[in-house]
Amino acid sequence: HEVPFRSSMISNGYLFDADMVHRAKELWQLKRVQITLDGTEQTYNQVKAYVYQNVNAFERVLRNIGLLTAEGIKVAIRLNVDKHNIEEMAGLVQLLHQRFGSTGSPQVKGNKYLTVYSHELFCERTPEDSAALYEQRMQLKKQIAACGYSRKRKLQRGIMQNNCIADSDQCVVISPAGYLGKCEHYVDREFFGHIDSEERDEALLCKFKEHPQDIEACATCPIYPQCIRLVMCENGCDCIPERLQEYLNDTMEAMKDVYERYRNKNENDGSTSSPQVNEDDDEIEI
Repeated sequence: HEVPFRSSMISNGYLFDADMVHRAKELWQLKRVQITLDGTEQTYNQVKAYVYQNVNAFERVLRNIGLLTAEGIKVAIRLNVDKHNIEEMAGLVQLLHQRFGSTGSPQVKGNKYLTVYSHELFCERTPEDSAALYEQRMQLKKQIAACGYSRKRKLQRGIMQNNCIADSDQCVVISPAGYLGKCEHYVDREFFGHIDSEERDEALLCKFKEHPQDIEACATCPIYPQCIRLVMCENGCDCIPERLQEYLNDTMEAMKDVYERYRNKNENDGSTSSPQVNEDDDEIEI
């Protein structure tokens, strides 16, 4: 019907092949895929434990990442980390760099269609473990930047109206059986309806928007307006100093990225206008 559209997706990356990647680009207008890696080959295959026992899932996913980037589809690799696998992530980043290298100019260190970032797994930790994991993730972040796989960042343009998909009226989780939910971490419960019914559990929808009571630190916290603290979130009510520090670091990096785009634009065309963000850029908003 000639309606312009574009799509992005979160995938484990396993079921892609050359034909599907081509169709994804031409028919699905797929621009970006997020794929999670849980470690190097042995750890990844153990964690995923796919039923396809005769296939090396880790190698298959890496192959598919290559197929996607070769078609010009951007891939954001999310490294899920905790103390059980953080030590091997440096080796994984190096492997990715050796495998995919650069498809851009010789001056570009990384693959221009590939970005990599780490994210801590949702689980309870001692303050000591949180501090140690944060320091290790920051070292990993430096390695990712050195390989040219860091994500560009942009500053928040206004006050956030919601914190994540769970408290957004524009997002919904659909289970394989057609049940409707609000959070990908609640895939087997807490459903507010079904795709074949008009009935909706409004109380449950409100429950996913509920915020916990402010704590004393909220009064002077610089990230308070952007803070993700939801009662239903597995990790959303915790307030740890490492999360604050990471947000401040990300904000500083975003300020630098915006300034670099502004300066480069002025140097290239002599203008003094504000930098425009290309929707196709692989950027995240702070």
